[in-house]
Amino acid sequence: MKTRLHILGLLLGLLLFGSCGEPKKNSNKEASATTAVTTAAQSSSSVDYSALLTAFSCDIDASDIAKATGIPISNIKRTSSQEQAKKVFGSDFPFGNKEGSDNECLFELSGFGIDKLGNAMVIEFRVSDLGKATIKKAIKEHLEHKEEGIEKITQRFIIEADTKDNYITTQPRYGRVSIYNENYDGAFIISYGSGNANNDRTKEQQEILGQKMVRLANHLLKEYRK
Repeated sequence: MKTRLHILGLLLGLLLFGSCGEPKKNSNKEASATTAVTTAAQSSSSVDYSALLTAFSCDIDASDIAKATGIPISNIKRTSSQEQAKKVFGSDFPFGNKEGSDNECLFELSGFGIDKLGNAMVIEFRVSDLGKATIKKAIKEHLEHKEEGIEKITQRFIIEADTKDNYITTQPRYGRVSIYNENYDGAFIISYGSGNANNDRTKEQQEILGQKMVRLANHLLKEYRK
């Protein structure tokens, strides 16, 4: 009887040990992600990125993009929603402000696929006002996914920017690169489109362009910081 009780006690001890061990592992991952976010935030507190992450007004041109990406400047052309609408509808912008937004920032990019009408693909630069709490949460979740090794499943990737005080996230499937800094309400987003039924962009072109957009994001951070 004593032997059975002793064995039962050992089994219960093992079960309790196992049930306590796993949460601790998850807790360590969460703590690691939180520490990384906090460290980046602290290191950027003395650097001003507001010109990019708050008050961006599209004061870049084709030469800036060419310099950062290696894409020939002849393949890059400033455009507008008005101009793009005319190509699609053959007339003026059919809704909203005909002149487009004052802060819109669009460029045609040749050499990376064309749409069914034969037009070059467009890349867009904009700031999305998400709020500091949302940005901090997004960074933490991305870092946890990276540590858990599930980035390829979620198709959402995160790297530390060259400045060491910002994060760059990528979503290759949707053609999007974002700059996150938890000290700012705005996330800077570069949308470069994706290959689909409406265009002839190849998988290889998409991958190459994604890499170039990350280089461009790093370039903009260095250019706009004060």
